Amino acid sequence: MRARSCRVILVNWMNAPLTLRAAHSIAPQMGQGDHLVIVDNGSDDDSLTVLREAWASCAAPPIPRECPS
Repeated sequence: MRARSCRVILVNWMNAPLTLRAAHSIAPQMGQGDHLVIVDNGSDDDSLTVLREAWASCAAPPIPRECPS
């Protein structure tokens, strides 16, 4: 039997503090094999920088990937 896992996708648009608050509220409920994905929806503020800096201190930080414009 396969272990249960979940995928959580948060969409950010020009409000990195709110997105981070949501991520921090979800994190304690996540287990091994679960994935949290944060997608930026074309913010033209400093959201990407704020999100990258916040997650840089994670034990296993995600690899930031940007989609071509």
